[in-house]
Amino acid sequence: MYKKGDKIIGKIEKLVFGGAGVMRVDGGIDGNGVARRLTVFVEGGAPGDEVEVEFFSLKRNLAMARIVKMIKPSEQRIEPRCKHFLKCGGCSWQFLSYQDQLKVKSEEVFESLVRTGGIDREALDAVWKPILFMEDPWYYRNKMEFSFNRTVDYDEREQKIPGTWQIGLHMKGRYYDVCEIEECYLFRPWIGEFLNKVREWLPTVAEFGGQFSSLIVRRGTGTGEVMINLLVENGELNFEQSFLKMVEEFFAVSGSEQDKLTSVFLTQIINIKGQRKEWRETLLWGAPVFKEKLNLGNGRILTFDVAPQAFLQPNTVQAERFYALIRELAGLDQKTEPERQKKIFDLYCGTGTIGIALADKAASVVGIELNSPAVENARINAEQNGVKNMEFIVGDVARVLPERGAEVDLVVVDPPRAGLHNSVIATIAATRVARVIYVSCNPATLARDLKIFLAAGFTLEFVQPVDQFCHTYHVETVVLLSRAI
Repeated sequence: MYKKGDKIIGKIEKLVFGGAGVMRVDGGIDGNGVARRLTVFVEGGAPGDEVEVEFFSLKRNLAMARIVKMIKPSEQRIEPRCKHFLKCGGCSWQFLSYQDQLKVKSEEVFESLVRTGGIDREALDAVWKPILFMEDPWYYRNKMEFSFNRTVDYDEREQKIPGTWQIGLHMKGRYYDVCEIEECYLFRPWIGEFLNKVREWLPTVAEFGGQFSSLIVRRGTGTGEVMINLLVENGELNFEQSFLKMVEEFFAVSGSEQDKLTSVFLTQIINIKGQRKEWRETLLWGAPVFKEKLNLGNGRILTFDVAPQAFLQPNTVQAERFYALIRELAGLDQKTEPERQKKIFDLYCGTGTIGIALADKAASVVGIELNSPAVENARINAEQNGVKNMEFIVGDVARVLPERGAEVDLVVVDPPRAGLHNSVIATIAATRVARVIYVSCNPATLARDLKIFLAAGFTLEFVQPVDQFCHTYHVETVVLLSRAI
């Protein structure tokens, strides 16, 4: 039997959700004299790689390992575009072509629905749509959060003392260490130069008794408006004006013609043991929000005021496309009058974007969300877009939905990664809803939930993966379920 630190040689068979490669090796003989196969998840492995790996975690039939020697690279393996790829945790699959990434994501969703969901392959083929991909899979994010880390130095007595501040993205597999990136192909071409300016500024800051936490940079894809937000934890602040000056000078000289600095914030996190954590946002310069526009087609353009902590889909281009897809599946762009009189429930509505995208052709929309700050933002978004037939409720879906009655025409669910609780599915099934649109960010929990929906009498009508996060293992899926009422 293997132990931690052992090394073996094998071949990566495939990639799985989570980004790791899978290798299967001889696992020895169990207590009953039966040969076992050990499934090994290998960080950074590509399908077809022949590698030597070292175990760092072992369970009965599963193991985690890292590559220590590349014996023969896969024919699918390509040169990553970013020079930081091997260390930086911002991307996971730049060693594959974009087409190969799409193939892996599609296969993962399909196989999850078959294996876990128990859906017949031919039946799934009949409703399956090709993955909705990006024409240009670079510079697509509208938000990046960069982390700070402080190195440790030693004085003449070999005592530890605080070293220099670093800023970048977390290294692969590490929570505290950061990779000091000088380029990033996920956000904007100027971001590396901006981070270098921040690094030049950091040594000028006197000790303030606190810690730099993160730097959030956001940009409206449809507007070019940029918001900068520096987050620090505790301390007596003494650098607000020098930080603002550094940011203003950068955008006056650098940036791009398509980008315009709109807001500069400094957020202090008061985190003292025994006290409730407090967030204090200070607007150093500009507007309290930046604007984003989403073009859903058919002349439907939504505008959002985005505050520093407000949620927005990180990929605006793909968000536009999958919101338009949801409208199509909802049947709201059809011209028949009955289709325009739908009563819609938007469950786990967050800041209300999906419900707002549907509201113009619906009789009414009810958004339900447990997070009260998100609901407040949703109400502002609805008002700004002239939506008067949408109501937002703060509460648990399983409790609120039954209280609002059984008469509903369409339910849209966009749950967190954990998916839906059985009680929520039972509550939806107990209504008279004829159609359910399920937006998922986790193929495994989607498959689990679809199995329950199908057992409750629903039929699978439409399945389409959506690539929102290129060069990572993440994949969204949009599903339509229906039943006769």
